Amino acid sequence: MPYHHQRLNDMEQFTLGHLGVPIYDPTKLRADEVFWRDHQRWLQDCGYMLRPRYMPDWQPSWSHGKLAMEYEDAQPLLVRSL
Repeated sequence: MPYHHQRLNDMEQFTLGHLGVPIYDPTKLRADEVFWRDHQRWLQDCGYMLRPRYMPDWQPSWSHGKLAMEYEDAQPLLVRSL
């Protein structure tokens, strides 16, 4: 299902939530991204570098009120189910 990147009013959030459409909050890691954050140091020790979003001490690079989706570290991990 697609993630909605805009700030939605209360009625839209209520409707989407009841339809099972998750509201994407770029300031928080999704469950499928937590795995990568939790393994970042080990991967770095093996010679791999993940995006800044998956560093253990990551903080969003944009300030409040900015359009977050214009920033690389606001982009979620894209996973397609088979």
